[in-house]
Amino acid sequence: MEETLHRLGHTLRKAVGRAALTTSAEMIVAEAGLGLAGHSSLKAALDLDWGAPTAWERALRLVLEEVERWKSWLEQPQRLVA
Repeated sequence: MEETLHRLGHTLRKAVGRAALTTSAEMIVAEAGLGLAGHSSLKAALDLDWGAPTAWERALRLVLEEVERWKSWLEQPQRLVA
């Protein structure tokens, strides 16, 4: 599960970076309301008690919510215009 979260975080950061054609990735992160994509370590950004029985489930839910925010930002036509 940890490797899956790591890969999801890495992929999300890469996607934001690639979308930053005419602005900075930091500006996109702020505009899209992404709280996790701007961090180099997804696990650290999540700031969970990893020993808790539901930590991994909660982490996955939070990451999927972040992905949904990213998708919503991308689906806005004006966002895709350079």
